[in-house]
This record gives sequence, C-alpha cells and structure tokens, in this order.
Amino acid sequence: MKARLIFTVALLLMFVSADGQVGAPPGVFKDSVYSTIKVTTDVVYGSNKNYFKNNNIDTLKLDIYEPDSTVNYLRPVIIYLHAGGFTTGDKGENRAVKLGNHFARLGYVFSSINYRLGFNAFPDTVDNYQTVYQITQDAMSAVRFFRKHWLDYCIDTLTVFMIGSSSGGAICLTVPYWDQAEADAAFDTSPFGPLDQASGNEGHSSAVTAVVPCWAGMPDTSWLQNETEPAYLFHGVNDNVVPYVYGLSFNGLYLHGSYNIYQQLQFNGVESYLHPFVGAGHGVPVNSPQYDTLIWLTTDFFYNHLSPLSGVKSCGFVADPVNAKQGNLKLHQHGPFSDPILINYSNDVIQAQLDWLSLEGKLLGTESAELSPGGHLILKPELNEKGLYFLRLRYGASEQIFKVVLGS
Repeated sequence: MKARLIFTVALLLMFVSADGQVGAPPGVFKDSVYSTIKVTTDVVYGSNKNYFKNNNIDTLKLDIYEPDSTVNYLRPVIIYLHAGGFTTGDKGENRAVKLGNHFARLGYVFSSINYRLGFNAFPDTVDNYQTVYQITQDAMSAVRFFRKHWLDYCIDTLTVFMIGSSSGGAICLTVPYWDQAEADAAFDTSPFGPLDQASGNEGHSSAVTAVVPCWAGMPDTSWLQNETEPAYLFHGVNDNVVPYVYGLSFNGLYLHGSYNIYQQLQFNGVESYLHPFVGAGHGVPVNSPQYDTLIWLTTDFFYNHLSPLSGVKSCGFVADPVNAKQGNLKLHQHGPFSDPILINYSNDVIQAQLDWLSLEGKLLGTESAELSPGGHLILKPELNEKGLYFLRLRYGASEQIFKVVLGS
C-alpha cells in the first residue's frame, strides 16, 4: 500500500512539475526571452474562388514564427498583412520577417498571411471594393484558423492582434470596422458570399483584439461608428500614395488617412493612438530608427491588451496514453486538474463507453457518449476525490486507456 501511494504521488508530481518546467518565462511578451525561433512556411489556412482570376480557386497560405522551444502556456497571436496595393506582394516581405523575428523572440505566435490578389488595368471604385472585400474575407478566415487550431499552437483565443502595411493596413481597418450592411451599401456583394465566415474555418469568431494599421486609409469613416477595437495608427505626414489626412490615393480613390481615422475614433470614444512620421512618405525603411520606434510602440500596445490568460493559463496537452495503440478519440486537458475534453478526430459518429478506473484497476464508474465528427465533450465524472485515474475508452473494436488527473 505504501509503495502504491509513493507511485501515485510520483505520477502526480510528474504532471505538475512538467507543467512548471515549460511555463512562461519572466518578461514574456515584453522582452526578448527566447534566443532562437522557428518558422513554418506555407501552412494552408483556407481557400476561395478569386473573382479576378475567372473564379479559379486560390489556396490560402500563411507562415508562422514562434519560439523554438516547447511551451505549455497560452500565447497571443499576431496576424500580419503585407503591402502591395491589393494586387502584388507576398507574406515573406522584409517587414514580415523583421516583425516575425521580433515578436517570436518575445514569445508570441506571429503569422504572415497571403491573400487573394485583385487585378484590373483600369481600376474604379467598385473594383477596389471588390478586391478589399475578398481580402477581408481571407483575413477573417486566418483569424478563425488560429481559433480553430488553438490547441495545436497554444493560442489564447481571447488575444488575436492584427498589423498590416499599406494595403495590408487597410485590411486591418476593414476586419474590425467594416460590416456586411456597410459592404452591401458600397457594391453588389452577392457574387462573393458573406464578408464573415468565408474562405474557410467557418463556425469560429473572426473578432480581433486590437489592430495596428500602418500608412493605411479608408473611404468612409462612418464605418467607425459603434466600434470598440483599439487601434494604433502609423503614417508618414508627406505620404503621396495614401494621404495622411484626406485626398486621392495612388489608384484614384478618395481616402481618409490615419489622421482623419484617428480623429473619428477619438470622437467615437474608441481607444486609439496616432504616431505621425514627420517628413516621411509612404512607409519608412525597415532598417531605420523610425521603424524601430514603430516596433517598440506596437510591442507596448499589444502587451497592454493581452487577456488575463496569456502566459498564465496552461496550454492544452494530450493526456498520457497508457497503451501505444492510436485511435480516433483523443483526450486533452488544458492543464493538470482541469476538465478533460474528449475529441473525435474521425469523420464518423462514434458511440463510446467511458470507464473510470482507480490505479488499482477498480471500476469506479461508467458512462456512454456519442461524438459527431470533430465533436468535443467536456468530461466531469462524479468521482469523490481528486487525483490520478485511468480512463478506458471502448468503441467498436477499439480500446484506449489514458492517465488523467482529475480535481480542482
């Protein structure tokens, strides 16, 4: 009996100490606490037909920058949108690389995305709206991608930031501030489908926590009514591509620049900040003191808008399987003693029997569950004491056994 007790305590300590060893380091999200990062390129996050390519399907991809280290704490995600006038550009541009390296070393998950590009030799106002609409759909899908796959990347789904340059900055404005009714009033959106819940990852929220539009503009500041998402705007005062205050843009569209946008956000009571680069035009060099200033101010801005879960709450981990055989049902916990979640990773409905066993193998309780494909079930067994248990899953000819820590 004494030996069994020592074994049980040792297993519990294994769960808890492993959690502590890979917790958030001091200064995370504020200082460069990681020396090396890893970059995963060309992750597919969605797809959609491109109106400007005869409705051919574009596959949407993103790159992910993150610390090259095992973590088990929830991390905020930053989504970056590249420049290029809505018709050119790539997720691998130098601004994305610099920002990705910086924020990954701070502990963030940073993602630079590609999106559907528009093209028209003689653009008019409608063409611009159509292009922006497509890209906004894609950017919203990228937001949902990280909420859908939060467990894979340890994402704090309450903290999703967005930053963009030029045309990408404009999308940082449409994602939080443009809604379906406003888009419908601007042009015929019916060929494109809904603004939200398109381009993949449907069923998840597209909301962002805060945005950083850089040298960006928008045609109508009435879109900023009844909004709440904080913004930090950067813009060159002498910008002749996207006006700093108001005027014709490079493609012949009248736009409100960052100054007018900031003034309207302030008037509407939305937390907002504006940093003008005096003497600068459309953007500032990436390797310049001005761009370093942009990074420092953005770092503080994002840090001040983290949710209470970032860096604190444990990331989901897969409960330790006793048997090596892999099945379609997997058990996850957000941390030791939290409620376990049973997930069906197959494409079929699974009828399962769940047997709760003590370490001695005594059957303590049985329940049944039906999980649809991708279904999640939070398990709250009626067991008297917290501690380490075995959970046996039986469905069809399959059987899996997990060690699970229960209690609060």
